[in-house]
Amino acid sequence: REEARGRAGERAGGPDEGPGERRQEQHEGAAHHHGGEGGAAVRPALLRRRRRVLLRQQPEAPHVGRGADLLPGPRGDLAEPDRVNMLRAVLLQKYPADENQFFWVGASVNGTGKAWKWVSGRNVSRGDWGTDQPDGGNENCVVLSRDEFPALHDSPCYTQTMFICEKAVVIPN
Repeated sequence: REEARGRAGERAGGPDEGPGERRQEQHEGAAHHHGGEGGAAVRPALLRRRRRVLLRQQPEAPHVGRGADLLPGPRGDLAEPDRVNMLRAVLLQKYPADENQFFWVGASVNGTGKAWKWVSGRNVSRGDWGTDQPDGGNENCVVLSRDEFPALHDSPCYTQTMFICEKAVVIPN
């Protein structure tokens, strides 16, 4: 049986705290909490079925060419949500007063600078872009804004912020 599971990962702590780990699991139904960390469930319908979601602090990567380069191949890819604005609502609920407003997702502009595509090759829906977005310049990667609806913004690929990743997971019966 395949089941979607999620895990929120390391976030940089303040000067007096080390990196902590938050975990969230995807199941049909209510939120599951792990310890005192306040994890919230994300319904599997938000992402392609049979995917794992990881929320991690972006490592220092001043010259990342594409957002999808962060976790390529068998380790996973930046997330390609089926419903961008529902994922935004979950982030707003999970991180309501957090300093992190933007989260990398798995889309970028093609080499001609005209077509915005998800890592799968699917076009980014015009209805998912924020007001006056994409606004061009040297902004070839995509972030999801937790605080805006619609939620997508183009952004320079070297911006350091949180990111959402997904990976296919097979759970044995």
